[in-house]
Amino acid sequence: MKIKNSNLKCKTILFYILFFWSFSFLESYALEKSIYTLTSNQLEYFDNSNTVNATGNAKAIDQFGKEVFADEIIYNKKNSKITTKGNSIYKDKKGNLIYADIFDYDLNSKIIQAFGGVKYLDKRSNEFNFTKFKYLENEEIGTGENLRGILFDKSRIDSEVAEINNIKKMIFLKGKNHYTTCVLKNDDKKTKSVKNSCPDWSFVSGKTIHDGNEKMLYHYDSVIK
Repeated sequence: MKIKNSNLKCKTILFYILFFWSFSFLESYALEKSIYTLTSNQLEYFDNSNTVNATGNAKAIDQFGKEVFADEIIYNKKNSKITTKGNSIYKDKKGNLIYADIFDYDLNSKIIQAFGGVKYLDKRSNEFNFTKFKYLENEEIGTGENLRGILFDKSRIDSEVAEINNIKKMIFLKGKNHYTTCVLKNDDKKTKSVKNSCPDWSFVSGKTIHDGNEKMLYHYDSVIK
């Protein structure tokens, strides 16, 4: 009987451990899920599609401090997606900013697709401009097309395709790309002394890796101009 009671006790304890672990996991998962509050000049709820339309100075804020601004925000509750139109801005507490005309924001996968006049400003003050951009929120990894970037040290990078890993401080330029320490020609703020100090060289490469940890640039299949 003692052995049976001991086995029963062990099974009971094991059950409580498993139940507690499962409950804690579900609780932590629930806490990680973003819940957005919408404000705007006009709010409309459509019961048949389970969506909320916020128009005019629309703003969405979640419990973690992430913010989305736009002329219009459409929240699909069923699919857990946010779509924005016009003057769209995404901002998190880590210092990352994304500007675009349109966002398609999947709250479950935490992936943002940005289209039209995309500008990504990371927490290290690097500026990246794209025609379209895909951003993985948790990993802080973004990939985009037709990059025109200005790094924090004012050097310039251009590339057909780029991947930015903000956490690892790595930038991967794919396809034909261009790098120079020269200030952009259309920069009205540059002084005469800056113009005179602009180097007479640049790299054109098939692939470039910018390692922010090592503070190194690695160029492949390159031509120095």
